Amino acid sequence: MEIIKILNGQYFQQKNIQNLVDYDYFGWLNSSPYVDGIVEYAKRIQKLLVSYDFKVIEEEDLFGALLAQLSNREHRLLLGQDFTPHWVAKSMVEYAVGKLDEEPHILDMCCGSGVFLIEAIKKVREKYSISIQEYDSLKDKIVFSCVMGFDIDPLAIMLAKVNWVMSMRDLFPYHRGQISIPVYHADSLFVATPITHNMPSNSQDSYVMYFDENKVEIPGHMLTPDHRHYFDAFMSICYKYAILITLSAVL
Repeated sequence: MEIIKILNGQYFQQKNIQNLVDYDYFGWLNSSPYVDGIVEYAKRIQKLLVSYDFKVIEEEDLFGALLAQLSNREHRLLLGQDFTPHWVAKSMVEYAVGKLDEEPHILDMCCGSGVFLIEAIKKVREKYSISIQEYDSLKDKIVFSCVMGFDIDPLAIMLAKVNWVMSMRDLFPYHRGQISIPVYHADSLFVATPITHNMPSNSQDSYVMYFDENKVEIPGHMLTPDHRHYFDAFMSICYKYAILITLSAVL
Protein backbone atom coordinates (compact mmCIF):
# COMPACT_ATOMS: atom_id res chain seq x y z
CA MET A 1 0.00 0.00 0.00
CA GLU A 2 1.48 3.35 -1.10
CA ILE A 3 0.30 5.23 1.99
CA ILE A 4 2.38 2.91 4.21
CA LYS A 5 5.43 3.49 2.01
CA ILE A 6 4.92 7.23 2.46
CA LEU A 7 4.71 6.85 6.25
CA ASN A 8 7.83 4.68 6.56
CA GLY A 9 9.87 6.65 4.01
CA GLN A 10 10.22 4.00 1.30
CA TYR A 11 8.24 6.16 -1.13
CA PHE A 12 10.72 9.02 -0.78
CA GLN A 13 13.73 6.71 -1.00
CA GLN A 14 12.40 5.55 -4.37
CA LYS A 15 12.41 9.24 -5.33
CA ASN A 16 16.10 9.41 -4.27
CA ILE A 17 15.40 11.30 -1.00
CA GLN A 18 17.16 9.07 1.51
CA ASN A 19 16.44 10.42 4.99
CA LEU A 20 13.18 12.34 4.97
CA VAL A 21 11.74 9.69 7.30
CA ASP A 22 14.06 8.24 9.94
CA TYR A 23 13.43 5.60 12.57
CA ASP A 24 13.35 7.93 15.57
CA TYR A 25 11.13 8.16 18.65
CA PHE A 26 8.09 7.84 16.40
CA GLY A 27 9.50 5.02 14.28
CA TRP A 28 7.51 2.31 16.02
CA LEU A 29 4.33 3.80 14.52
CA ASN A 30 5.44 2.60 11.09
CA SER A 31 5.57 -1.07 12.08
CA SER A 32 2.74 -3.56 12.38
CA PRO A 33 0.28 -3.62 14.07
CA TYR A 34 0.47 0.10 14.91
CA VAL A 35 0.69 1.39 11.34
CA ASP A 36 -2.60 -0.29 10.46
CA GLY A 37 -4.35 1.89 13.03
CA ILE A 38 -3.11 5.20 11.58
CA VAL A 39 -3.53 4.49 7.86
CA GLU A 40 -7.13 5.74 7.82
CA TYR A 41 -6.13 8.97 9.57
CA ALA A 42 -3.29 9.43 7.07
CA LYS A 43 -5.75 8.97 4.21
CA ARG A 44 -8.03 11.65 5.64
CA ILE A 45 -5.12 14.07 5.93
CA GLN A 46 -4.09 13.21 2.37
CA LYS A 47 -7.59 14.11 1.11
CA LEU A 48 -7.47 17.45 2.94
CA LEU A 49 -4.09 18.26 1.37
CA VAL A 50 -5.50 17.84 -2.15
CA SER A 51 -7.05 21.30 -1.89
CA TYR A 52 -3.62 22.94 -1.55
CA ASP A 53 -1.48 24.08 -4.48
CA PHE A 54 2.07 23.08 -3.57
CA LYS A 55 3.45 24.70 -6.71
CA VAL A 56 3.03 28.01 -4.91
CA ILE A 57 4.91 28.19 -1.62
CA GLU A 58 4.39 31.01 0.85
CA GLU A 59 7.37 33.21 1.65
CA GLU A 60 7.27 32.47 5.34
CA ASP A 61 7.98 29.31 7.32
CA LEU A 62 5.06 26.92 6.87
CA PHE A 63 5.49 25.07 10.14
CA GLY A 64 6.91 27.48 12.72
CA ALA A 65 3.54 28.47 14.16
CA LEU A 66 2.39 24.83 14.03
CA LEU A 67 5.40 23.68 16.06
CA ALA A 68 4.75 26.39 18.65
CA GLN A 69 1.10 25.34 18.95
CA LEU A 70 1.86 21.61 19.26
CA SER A 71 4.37 22.09 22.07
CA ASN A 72 3.07 23.11 25.48
CA ARG A 73 4.72 25.91 27.42
CA GLU A 74 6.60 23.58 29.80
CA HIS A 75 7.98 21.60 26.89
CA ARG A 76 9.22 24.74 25.13
CA LEU A 77 10.87 26.03 28.30
CA LEU A 78 12.57 22.69 28.93
CA LEU A 79 14.05 22.58 25.42
CA GLY A 80 14.70 26.32 25.18
CA GLN A 81 12.37 26.66 22.19
CA ASP A 82 11.00 29.92 20.94
CA PHE A 83 9.33 30.78 17.63
CA THR A 84 11.41 33.07 15.39
CA PRO A 85 9.29 35.30 13.14
CA HIS A 86 9.93 34.92 9.43
CA TRP A 87 10.91 38.58 8.95
CA VAL A 88 13.58 38.36 11.68
CA ALA A 89 15.19 35.27 10.12
CA LYS A 90 15.07 36.83 6.66
CA SER A 91 16.73 40.05 7.81
CA MET A 92 19.50 38.23 9.70
CA VAL A 93 20.22 35.88 6.81
CA GLU A 94 20.34 38.69 4.26
CA TYR A 95 22.85 40.55 6.41
CA ALA A 96 25.05 37.48 7.09
CA VAL A 97 25.09 36.04 3.57
CA GLY A 98 25.62 39.50 2.11
CA LYS A 99 28.84 39.81 4.15
CA LEU A 100 30.28 36.50 2.92
CA ASP A 101 33.01 36.58 0.27
CA GLU A 102 33.32 32.78 0.06
CA GLU A 103 31.04 29.79 -0.50
CA PRO A 104 28.42 29.76 2.27
CA HIS A 105 28.32 27.00 4.89
CA ILE A 106 25.65 27.94 7.42
CA LEU A 107 24.93 25.91 10.55
CA ASP A 108 21.84 26.36 12.70
CA MET A 109 22.47 24.43 15.90
CA CYS A 110 18.87 24.81 17.13
CA CYS A 111 17.05 24.88 13.80
CA GLY A 112 13.49 24.30 15.03
CA SER A 113 11.19 24.01 12.02
CA GLY A 114 13.92 25.38 9.77
CA VAL A 115 13.05 29.04 9.26
CA PHE A 116 16.71 30.13 9.14
CA LEU A 117 17.60 27.21 6.86
CA ILE A 118 14.97 28.01 4.24
CA GLU A 119 15.75 31.73 4.34
CA ALA A 120 19.46 30.92 3.91
CA ILE A 121 18.69 28.69 0.92
CA LYS A 122 16.59 31.43 -0.69
CA LYS A 123 19.33 34.02 -0.21
CA VAL A 124 22.08 31.72 -1.49
CA ARG A 125 20.02 30.85 -4.57
CA GLU A 126 19.45 34.55 -5.20
CA LYS A 127 23.10 35.53 -4.66
CA TYR A 128 24.50 32.81 -6.94
CA SER A 129 21.63 32.86 -9.49
CA ILE A 130 20.76 29.23 -8.81
CA SER A 131 17.72 28.09 -10.77
CA ILE A 132 16.82 25.28 -13.15
CA GLN A 133 17.41 27.70 -16.04
CA GLU A 134 20.97 28.45 -14.90
CA TYR A 135 22.32 25.30 -13.31
CA ASP A 136 25.67 23.54 -13.34
CA SER A 137 27.80 21.29 -11.16
CA LEU A 138 29.35 24.20 -9.23
CA LYS A 139 25.96 25.67 -8.33
CA ASP A 140 24.76 22.19 -7.40
CA LYS A 141 27.67 21.85 -4.97
CA ILE A 142 27.03 25.28 -3.46
CA VAL A 143 23.30 24.98 -2.87
CA PHE A 144 23.30 21.37 -1.62
CA SER A 145 26.01 22.14 0.96
CA CYS A 146 25.09 25.69 1.98
CA VAL A 147 23.07 24.84 5.12
CA MET A 148 22.98 22.29 7.90
CA GLY A 149 20.77 22.13 10.96
CA PHE A 150 20.06 20.04 14.00
CA ASP A 151 17.66 20.17 16.90
CA ILE A 152 16.90 18.19 20.05
CA ASP A 153 13.17 18.00 19.23
CA PRO A 154 12.30 15.12 16.82
CA LEU A 155 9.07 16.84 15.74
CA ALA A 156 11.00 19.99 14.83
CA ILE A 157 13.40 17.89 12.77
CA MET A 158 10.53 16.36 10.79
CA LEU A 159 9.14 19.80 9.98
CA ALA A 160 12.57 21.27 9.14
CA LYS A 161 13.24 18.41 6.73
CA VAL A 162 9.96 19.05 4.93
CA ASN A 163 10.79 22.77 4.73
CA TRP A 164 14.20 21.93 3.23
CA VAL A 165 12.59 19.66 0.64
CA MET A 166 10.03 22.32 -0.30
CA SER A 167 12.83 24.87 -0.78
CA MET A 168 14.99 22.55 -2.91
CA ARG A 169 12.52 20.31 -4.71
CA ASP A 170 12.78 21.97 -8.14
CA LEU A 171 16.51 21.14 -8.24
CA PHE A 172 16.16 17.44 -7.39
CA PRO A 173 15.90 16.22 -11.02
CA TYR A 174 19.22 17.94 -11.83
CA HIS A 175 21.18 16.73 -8.81
CA ARG A 176 23.65 13.90 -9.30
CA GLY A 177 23.84 11.25 -6.60
CA GLN A 178 21.71 10.59 -3.56
CA ILE A 179 19.78 13.38 -1.90
CA SER A 180 20.55 13.45 1.82
CA ILE A 181 18.74 16.14 3.81
CA PRO A 182 21.30 18.00 5.99
CA VAL A 183 19.01 18.20 9.03
CA TYR A 184 19.76 15.95 11.99
CA HIS A 185 18.30 15.04 15.38
CA ALA A 186 20.99 16.00 17.90
CA ASP A 187 21.60 18.02 21.06
CA SER A 188 23.71 21.10 20.36
CA LEU A 189 24.83 21.28 24.00
CA PHE A 190 26.96 18.17 23.52
CA VAL A 191 29.59 19.80 21.33
CA ALA A 192 32.51 18.12 23.12
CA THR A 193 32.22 14.55 21.89
CA PRO A 194 34.75 11.78 21.26
CA ILE A 195 34.67 12.78 17.58
CA THR A 196 35.64 16.36 18.46
CA HIS A 197 38.85 15.26 20.18
CA ASN A 198 39.87 12.46 17.83
CA MET A 199 39.40 13.89 14.35
CA PRO A 200 42.06 12.79 11.82
CA SER A 201 44.86 15.33 11.47
CA ASN A 202 44.98 14.89 7.69
CA SER A 203 43.13 13.11 4.87
CA GLN A 204 45.52 10.16 4.96
CA ASP A 205 44.57 9.23 8.53
CA SER A 206 41.41 7.41 9.52
CA TYR A 207 38.76 7.76 12.20
CA VAL A 208 37.80 4.64 14.12
CA MET A 209 34.13 4.03 14.93
CA TYR A 210 32.48 1.04 16.57
CA PHE A 211 29.14 -0.32 15.42
CA ASP A 212 27.83 -3.04 17.74
CA GLU A 213 31.42 -3.80 18.84
CA ASN A 214 32.56 -4.01 15.19
CA LYS A 215 35.53 -1.78 14.41
CA VAL A 216 35.20 0.40 11.31
CA GLU A 217 37.95 2.71 10.05
CA ILE A 218 36.66 5.69 8.09
CA PRO A 219 39.18 7.43 5.80
CA GLY A 220 39.94 10.94 6.98
CA HIS A 221 39.01 12.58 3.67
CA MET A 222 35.38 11.42 4.11
CA LEU A 223 35.07 13.73 7.12
CA THR A 224 36.08 16.86 5.23
CA PRO A 225 33.43 19.31 3.94
CA ASP A 226 34.26 18.53 0.31
CA HIS A 227 33.39 14.85 0.76
CA ARG A 228 30.48 15.14 3.18
CA HIS A 229 28.09 13.52 0.69
CA TYR A 230 30.21 10.34 0.76
CA PHE A 231 30.00 10.22 4.55
CA ASP A 232 26.24 10.83 4.43
CA ALA A 233 25.82 8.00 1.92
CA PHE A 234 27.94 5.70 4.08
CA MET A 235 25.94 6.49 7.22
CA SER A 236 22.70 6.01 5.28
CA ILE A 237 23.79 2.49 4.35
CA CYS A 238 24.77 1.76 7.98
CA TYR A 239 21.41 3.06 9.13
CA LYS A 240 19.49 0.82 6.73
CA TYR A 241 21.61 -2.17 7.72
CA ALA A 242 21.02 -1.50 11.43
CA ILE A 243 17.26 -1.32 10.86
CA LEU A 244 17.31 -4.63 8.98
CA ILE A 245 19.30 -6.30 11.77
CA THR A 246 16.91 -4.92 14.40
CA LEU A 247 13.82 -6.06 12.51
CA SER A 248 15.23 -9.54 11.92
CA ALA A 249 16.03 -9.87 15.64
CA VAL A 250 12.48 -8.84 16.55
CA LEU A 251 10.89 -11.20 14.06
